[in-house]
Amino acid sequence: QQFFEGMVWTSLSAGETGRAMCTVYSQAFLFFALSFWPVWMPFLAMLVEKRPRRRLFMALMMVVGLALGGFMFAPIVGDTAGRLSTRVVCNSISYECTGHLLAPVTTLMVRLVYLVVAGLPLMLCSDFIVQRFGALLVVSAALTHVFYTYAFASVWCFFAALISGYLCWALSSEYDAVRTPPWPLLLSGIVKLRGGRFGLGVQVDRRQAVRIKTTYTA
Repeated sequence: QQFFEGMVWTSLSAGETGRAMCTVYSQAFLFFALSFWPVWMPFLAMLVEKRPRRRLFMALMMVVGLALGGFMFAPIVGDTAGRLSTRVVCNSISYECTGHLLAPVTTLMVRLVYLVVAGLPLMLCSDFIVQRFGALLVVSAALTHVFYTYAFASVWCFFAALISGYLCWALSSEYDAVRTPPWPLLLSGIVKLRGGRFGLGVQVDRRQAVRIKTTYTA
C-alpha cells in the first residue's frame, strides 16, 4: 500500500504526463485504505480470539466492513468521469471523490464507523499484543483527524505502517515478555541468606496461568 502511494507522489511530480497513472495508483492505494483493512482487521482478530461471543462480534464486523468498504470504494473503481481527485495539500496527499455513495453522511461519522469496524475488534481481542496494537491505531486516527483531517487517509495509513513495526517487535521470540501485561505481578522480592541471595517472583500471565520464578545468587 505504501509502495502505491510512493508511486502517487512520483506521478504527481510528473505533471500532466503522469495524471493517468496517478489515478491508477490512487485507486490501488485506496483499495487497501477503504476496502481491504475494514475486513482484514476484524478477520485477524477473529483468528486470534478464543471466546465464541467475541468471535461472533468480530465476524459481524467483517460483514459490516465489507459493506462499508464496498460503498466507499465503488465510485472509485474504473473511474472514467474524473470523480477522484488526488492532490498535494500542505505536503501531504489528499484524496477526494465527488459523487460518493456516502456523501450524505458527514465525514466524521464515516470515520467513526470505520474506526469501530477496524479498531474495536482489535481492542476487544483477548491477546494483549493485539489490544495494544488496536489502541495505538485508534489514538493515531484521533490525532490524524485533529491535525491532518485534510489528508486523513494518507497520513493515518502512514502512521499505521509505522505502528505495524510494534507487531514485528512484540511478536518476536526475543521479546516474548511483552505478551504479559505489566500489572499482574503479584509478589516479588529478594531474601538475603547466609552465603547468597534468594529471589522469588510470582506472576499471572495473559492466559491466567501462575508463574513462579526463583533465583539464587551465591
